[in-house]
Amino acid sequence: MFAYKTTFVALMVGAAVLVAPACQKQNQSNGGQVRSYSNDGYLGLTDVNPNLPTSPTYHTYGDDTRLMREVIKQIPDVRSSSLTINGPDASVKLKLNSGLTDAQMEAVRMDAYNQLATMMPRYRIHVSVYR
Repeated sequence: MFAYKTTFVALMVGAAVLVAPACQKQNQSNGGQVRSYSNDGYLGLTDVNPNLPTSPTYHTYGDDTRLMREVIKQIPDVRSSSLTINGPDASVKLKLNSGLTDAQMEAVRMDAYNQLATMMPRYRIHVSVYR
């Protein structure tokens, strides 16, 4: 009976010796500080789900359209534009000044595409130009 108790105690001490360093390493990985939730009222959920309306990265189609129109206004030689968002696709039609050559029109189209694709990576951007 004494041998069983001694073996049991030895196993418990061995388990404690193995578990203690594992716990200590976990605490050292974050500098020994407790990480808390962000103060968003949702226990930090806005950090994990950017589509919650309380998240600062949440955008509606109206917000996206407004941002795209601001980008288009800054592109030279564009007289007017139309913008259509259909799911993940954003189609932009640009009416350009009539004195541009085909090469210049293509340069404006590529400029608009690059700026819009950089500003709105969540959409597949389609840009077409005409006079």
